[in-house]
Amino acid sequence: MTPTNGDDPDGATGATEAGRVVELDGVNTRSTATNPAKLQELILALAELLPAVFVADRWELYRPLKRGIHRDLIDRGVLLPDECRAVLRRYCSRLMYQRAVAACGPRFDLDRHAAGDVAPDEADHAKAAVAKIEAKQEHKAKVAKVIADNERATRKAAVATAPARTPKEMPAAPPPSAKQVSLGLAELKEAARARQEVADD
Repeated sequence: MTPTNGDDPDGATGATEAGRVVELDGVNTRSTATNPAKLQELILALAELLPAVFVADRWELYRPLKRGIHRDLIDRGVLLPDECRAVLRRYCSRLMYQRAVAACGPRFDLDRHAAGDVAPDEADHAKAAVAKIEAKQEHKAKVAKVIADNERATRKAAVATAPARTPKEMPAAPPPSAKQVSLGLAELKEAARARQEVADD
């Protein structure tokens, strides 16, 4: 991004009292420049405070911000210059924001009024940024797939090389004793009658 296009986080500077701390929905903005979680909290707070132009979810529809919007954020006392730089760097580097700039539409101020248009060279730069981000995401997806495939192959190989489990052996059935005799239905009925007679006696 070039410093003139308004989407450059390094262009987000302004004059304000050094050391001033702004509490934005309970988030201390002094140490956010190096903390991604705090930057995300600030973006969420900006989206709540200024929903007309800022979006919290990285997959929602974004609007290009006006050139110099950092000065408006600083002048309204929302952010300090360093925090503003870090937050805008994070926000403007998102894929959906770059796609919005690449679409060559109007830019918006904090009150969602049109404030100029995206210049053709800015749109070209954003298109290149979109291609770079998408290539990076595609590369990450390929790497993740290779890792998952390797883990799956390792698990499969471990199962294949593991010693085969033998089922527990069932105790062998005892051989029929000499006293055991297979009786047919007629013999069983005769035996039942004989027991009945003995029981009656």
